[in-house]
Amino acid sequence: MRLHRWQFGRFGLILLALSFVSSSSRCVDGAVIGLFPSADNSLYFESPANSNGAGNALFAGNNNNSHARRALLAFDIAGNIPAGATITSAELRLSLLQAPPNLSETAMTLHPLTASWGEGTSNAGNPGGMGILAAARDATWVNRFHPGTAWTDPGGDFNPLASASAPVGVLGNAVWTGLAGDVQNWLNGPAGNFGWLLLGDETTNQTARSFASRQHITAALRPRLTIEYTAVPEPGMWACGAGGLALCGLRRARKK
Repeated sequence: MRLHRWQFGRFGLILLALSFVSSSSRCVDGAVIGLFPSADNSLYFESPANSNGAGNALFAGNNNNSHARRALLAFDIAGNIPAGATITSAELRLSLLQAPPNLSETAMTLHPLTASWGEGTSNAGNPGGMGILAAARDATWVNRFHPGTAWTDPGGDFNPLASASAPVGVLGNAVWTGLAGDVQNWLNGPAGNFGWLLLGDETTNQTARSFASRQHITAALRPRLTIEYTAVPEPGMWACGAGGLALCGLRRARKK
């Protein structure tokens, strides 16, 4: 069978690419990691000295008396993902523990925090919706670190522009997607990683939800941030992606 010149050229290029793939060359595929929070806490509007740093649950939204709760969550990104990696996706999953006795959904939003905050040993027990007097270095409605380091704005210093929104019902899990940008920023600049503030509907009564915290006795219910990323290839390694080994060799051939 005769090959046209363009056919031979294309076939030859693939063979050339493969010839550059030595036994010491490896392709780098994407990786997936799941992280529990490094810290979490809840803020209570009507009890500005209360907290729940070591408690079983996190709270966000308005209670029956239209008093707001806000949840804080932070994750150690730089300590678990290689520097220089590209974050391709990130989603946060929270397990719902308790909701008002109605079937309506409520939108809850995640906002990047702009200041550091603390998680102390306060434990409001179960269900914990009213909080308990803060322990040393707990975050409260007025303080980033109890008893003396205040938020600039009571209720938490955070970006008013939400990074993600999710409808939260009365059963199961709540999942926020589209968080890759925040995670990438925190990987590139760990000093600015203060985590997220979870904001519920604070215009209506009985919108509060409780979610399992990182201290929940059942590990499967704890908050989980699932991140997909591609690491920077080491010498002799190439990011192949869907192209497979041939593309890996082709990239190496072009590099040479």
